[in-house]
Amino acid sequence: MATSVLTATDLLQCSHGGPITVIVAPRRSLSAGGSLVMVQSDLTSAVIACPNVNAPCVSITSVISGASQVLTVDGSPVLLADVQGATNAGTWKATSPGSPLLKA
Repeated sequence: MATSVLTATDLLQCSHGGPITVIVAPRRSLSAGGSLVMVQSDLTSAVIACPNVNAPCVSITSVISGASQVLTVDGSPVLLADVQGATNAGTWKATSPGSPLLKA
């Protein structure tokens, strides 16, 4: 079953409740609903505002699931609404539904 893709307006969050800011490459050739799609390579520069002071999440270390197997942009898998992965000190996931206009 196809899943909605994530766009630059969708939200990610670490397991401690910290929002994750992802800068989507501005020259991206694929968009949905007027917003650029989010791809796996965008996560390398993500900034996590983790509230856990003892062991804060500061970087995304992997994508466990939710990277498209069929849709890529510039060789990087498009991220789907059910994406989740690991950080240096916990886990992360998408907290918004993705774009209903494009599914992969």
